Amino acid sequence: MQHLLLSGENHTGKTAGDIMYPDKACSDHLLRSLRMRIGDELTVSDGIGGNFTARITAVSDGRVELLLTGEDIVQRELPADLHLFQGVPKGDKMDRIIRQATELGAVSVTPLLMNRCVVKLKAERTAKKFARWQQIADEAAHQSKRQRRLVVHEPITVGTLCERAGIYDRLLLPYEASAGMACGEPAETASDLSEKRIRSVGIVIGPEGGITSTEVAMLTAAGARICSLGSRILRTETAGPALLARLMLSLEE
Repeated sequence: MQHLLLSGENHTGKTAGDIMYPDKACSDHLLRSLRMRIGDELTVSDGIGGNFTARITAVSDGRVELLLTGEDIVQRELPADLHLFQGVPKGDKMDRIIRQATELGAVSVTPLLMNRCVVKLKAERTAKKFARWQQIADEAAHQSKRQRRLVVHEPITVGTLCERAGIYDRLLLPYEASAGMACGEPAETASDLSEKRIRSVGIVIGPEGGITSTEVAMLTAAGARICSLGSRILRTETAGPALLARLMLSLEE
């Protein structure tokens, strides 16, 4: 059965038997990308916890009318919120990172401005870039049947992240140092997180040039835990998805 993750409008408070009118972008996705027609059934998520079965009952001026026929009891979201803080990489690497983070269950991606970032986000281009990144996340959410929308946040500095570190139950920092990735402790398993009632995990990934010792000191002083991703050095576009995949598989066991 096809799935629709709503975006762009407030659809909270809906129950079975209600009528819902997705926005133009979602309607286009149903009609053009999925080639759905009146009478077709699907599952619908409002992005914040409301999950339903639905049927297309009408189409008018390119907008779809949906009848919510029941509750969708299948849970596709993880029991812990995973937040990725990604040192801004070069080229289109952030596109791939956001797409993979969405598929792997993260709830947010925040570009992190770090000392060794080569890319400088220019104000005049930032709005367009972030609109594209959010679109990539939304498309990946539809494809992977997410029930919650991944949000791409505005960029922040390491200092700002340190100030906000207390928001997260755990802040993980894969760091290669000089001895290889095995220098830290293994990333915690789902049983570790469950036993400690951890519901929010932040993951900090450096850019191509890595994280400076000063930034590591700042983050660890704020409570970040250095963790290992194995004995190999991973690229910046691989490290985040690798840790997200490990956590996702553990949390779904």
